[in-house]
Amino acid sequence: MPTSFFADLPAVKNFGDLFDPAAFVALPQDWLLVITDVQGSTAAIQAGQYRAVNLVGAASIIAMTNIAGGLALPYVFGGDGATLAIPPELWPKAEQALHGVVAMAQREYGLKLRVGKVAIAELEEAGQPVRVARYCLAGDDCIAMFWGEGMTHAENLVKAPGSAYQLVPPAVAPDVDLNGLSCRWEPFRPEQGRILSLLVKSREADGSSIYLEVFERMMRVAGGEQPAANPVKLAGMKKESLLPSTLGLELSLYKSLPLARRLKTTFMNLVDLVIGNILFMIGRKTPVLDPELYIASTVARSDFRKFDGMLRMVVEQPLHAQAEIEAYLEQLYQEGRIYYGHHWSETAVMTCALFSLAENRHIHFVDGGDGGYALAAVGLKAQLKKG
Repeated sequence: MPTSFFADLPAVKNFGDLFDPAAFVALPQDWLLVITDVQGSTAAIQAGQYRAVNLVGAASIIAMTNIAGGLALPYVFGGDGATLAIPPELWPKAEQALHGVVAMAQREYGLKLRVGKVAIAELEEAGQPVRVARYCLAGDDCIAMFWGEGMTHAENLVKAPGSAYQLVPPAVAPDVDLNGLSCRWEPFRPEQGRILSLLVKSREADGSSIYLEVFERMMRVAGGEQPAANPVKLAGMKKESLLPSTLGLELSLYKSLPLARRLKTTFMNLVDLVIGNILFMIGRKTPVLDPELYIASTVARSDFRKFDGMLRMVVEQPLHAQAEIEAYLEQLYQEGRIYYGHHWSETAVMTCALFSLAENRHIHFVDGGDGGYALAAVGLKAQLKKG
C-alpha cells in the first residue's frame, strides 16, 4: 500500500452513505492505530477545564499532521482525545511529537494524556478488524470514519492497567509543533432548545440499520435537515474579544520553545489576533484571509457528526423534544439494540485546525459546551459495564 492510501480513497460526501459497511475499506496491514485520551477528563471538566481538555484532545491531531509532510492521515476527534492511523515509516517522528503533546498537557494544564499504539495486523489477527472511509466535509478537507470492533478492542488494549501498548514518556520531552491549533470563537448558543452530545454503540451484529435509524431520527427531530441539527451556524459565529479567554490557553502551547521562537510565536499570535479581528469586522479580503469565505465555509467544515466504531453527534435539538429523545434512546437500550450515553448543554464549542487560511483549508472539531462527549461517555461506559 502506498503511503497516500487515505488520500487515494474515494470521497464520501453524503453522511448517510457511511452507514453502509461497503463504503469502508481495510486499513493497510502494516499501519498503526494511535489512540490518545485525557485521563480523568470527567473530573477536569467538572473543575472547569473543558476548553483545555478539548485543546489537548485536538493537539495530538495537529501535532501528527504537522509532521506528516503533506501526507493525509485518517483521524477522528473524540472530545478528550483522538484516534489516528499512520504508516509505519511515520512512527519515529510521530512518537516524538506525541511525547511533546503529553509533556505540554501535563506542564501547562495539569492534564495527563494517555497515548498508545496498536498494529493493524495484530487487530486483524485477533479477529477485530478496522475499516476506514474518507468523508469530505468540503473541498479537500476530509476526515476519517472508522468501522469495526477493532476500535473498541484497541482502546481496551491501550487503557488496560500497566498496558504494554502505552508510550513511556522520556526523561526529557521534545518540542512539538502545534501551529494551526486554535479556539478563538465564542461558544455557540442554540437558536432554540439545547445541545445534545450523543454516543451510540450498536448491540446488533450488523449495526448499519440501527445507526442509520438513530441518525435519521435525530435529524428529523432537529427539523429534518442536517443544517438545522448543526450547532455551528453563521448567525452564531462570533469572534472572541481582543483579549479572548482562550488566548492564554493557546499561548501556553508554545512555552517549551526556545526563548527566541517563543517570543516570535507569541508576537505573531497577538498580531494575528488584532489584525484578524479587524479583518473580520470590516470583511476585507487579503491574500492571506478572505473572512467572508472563511466564515461561510466553517459551517460545512464542522465535524458535528462522525463515526469511529460508534456514532458520535453534537446536535442542536428543540427543547420540547428532550423527553422524546431520552425515551426513544432508552427504549432502544431496553430492547437490546444499542448502548448509549448522552449529555445536554446550553452551548457547543469549537476547536479549530487551521491548515492554510490562504487556501481556505481548515477543519473544526465540535463538542458540547461543558465537555459533552466526555460526560456522555460516563453513561455509555456504565451501560457497557452492565453488559
